[in-house]
Amino acid sequence: MTEPESLLEEPEAPGTRVLLQLLWRGILWRCPHCGEGLIYAWFYQLRDNCTECGFDLAARAKDTWAVIYLTTAGLTGAIIAGMLIVKPFNLVLGQLVLAVFAVVVIVASLPSRKGMAIGFDYYIERNSRTSRSTPNTESGD
Repeated sequence: MTEPESLLEEPEAPGTRVLLQLLWRGILWRCPHCGEGLIYAWFYQLRDNCTECGFDLAARAKDTWAVIYLTTAGLTGAIIAGMLIVKPFNLVLGQLVLAVFAVVVIVASLPSRKGMAIGFDYYIERNSRTSRSTPNTESGD
């Protein structure tokens, strides 16, 4: 499918559609720039550059902390809400299952959440670069 790649090349591409494409690439652990290369060498070890296009991934790693923090808080809130809704038959077993479930969900989703954060950071950079390069059409006279 060539549409996702060409979508990012269009200067006037719809913002929401491009953002969703970049977030999806992050979920799949793919490069936000080309969509082909892998962003991880291993589970959570971010590569310095994309394996296909050479895109600088290491420069974006420092900008992902807020998204990781907020998504972890959101997952924790969802787990707490589930804990309040579901009453276990055995309290100790329920606490054990909940603790294991919480750790597995938060740790297993971490690479995809960081990939989404990298895609979001790339989206923000693309849009700020585009808005700076667009000449001001309003006249001051």
